[in-house]
Amino acid sequence: MHTIFRLELPDGRGVYMYRYHLGYGHALEDHNNHPYWPAPEKDDMGTSAWSDMHFGFTSLEQMRNWFCGAERLYLSTFGIMLSCYSARGPIVAGRKQVAFYRQAAERLWQRPLNCF
Repeated sequence: MHTIFRLELPDGRGVYMYRYHLGYGHALEDHNNHPYWPAPEKDDMGTSAWSDMHFGFTSLEQMRNWFCGAERLYLSTFGIMLSCYSARGPIVAGRKQVAFYRQAAERLWQRPLNCF
């Protein structure tokens, strides 16, 4: 089993998929082109069928490297939570993120993002 941390809304929707509905599209869109926040194919994750996978982080430190304290505080004002999952394979790990299948994972807890 793998522990994965993921930013999401309380209902499990990811922050990137619904960025424009929440009003912070530009802040998250910029992450896709920044060297610290690479797209999966630029993060040594190969080319997979990403449409069925969910993205997260292998540690709290990895999540904090992606989203600084000010960003976490800002995102928390939109109800973004940090969830912790226990996931079975297949897992695709990159240098800065991880992809997993939600149907092969169990959410262990979910807490407000501004607590981290």
